Amino acid sequence: MEFKTYLRILIHKWWIVIPTFLITLVASIIFTFTQTPIYQAGATFVVMPNSSFPDAKGFLSGLDVLSNRSEISATYAEVANSRQIKKLAADELGLSPEQRKSLSVASQLRAGTNVLEITIEGNDPALVRDFTNEVGAKTIAYVQELYETYELKPLDQAVLPAAALKPNKELNLALGAILGLALGVGLAFLSEYLKAPLENLANFAILDDETGTYNERYFVQRLREETSRAQRNHYPLSLA
Repeated sequence: MEFKTYLRILIHKWWIVIPTFLITLVASIIFTFTQTPIYQAGATFVVMPNSSFPDAKGFLSGLDVLSNRSEISATYAEVANSRQIKKLAADELGLSPEQRKSLSVASQLRAGTNVLEITIEGNDPALVRDFTNEVGAKTIAYVQELYETYELKPLDQAVLPAAALKPNKELNLALGAILGLALGVGLAFLSEYLKAPLENLANFAILDDETGTYNERYFVQRLREETSRAQRNHYPLSLA
């Protein structure tokens, strides 16, 4: 089909396209604005040799060992993400069971570095910030005894999140509009496609089963069409 044919179908089926688009868009708006916002805060820490190294050469040697033994930094990341650290931080802040359940903790090492990143997600921005910093403090206190020659130092503390991480309102509304338009157009073309077989069935009903010629029903139908055409255009009609 040509572009004009597609356009004609869409114009003719506007009563399918527009309501479908509006219903999907409204559903996206309702879904987006009824979701509980999720905030995220992050803090970073660096794993480094401590002051137990006697000189600069020893310090550099310690850095080299730290770079080649990734399990040291990985251990710190696992400690930060442990249930014990979460419990210690929650107890320190006096959090209720509901508040504890609303917070999720993740910790990871930035690729190619000894920088540990702790991120917390929850529905209260101030609580997310405070819990992130408390998890960091409890992690530092816990790992002091793990490796005598290394320590975990704070790099950047968590700050109050400026905006919610989820839901992404702009993205949700854009996807809702695109989905609604695509769904409306698809239903319009589907209804046009399904109409064609029905027209074909109607054509079969105008042929005689034995001879394959047009039957009386077709004659009456065509006579009515031509009579109406002659009346509209005001010209005589003859029948042979």
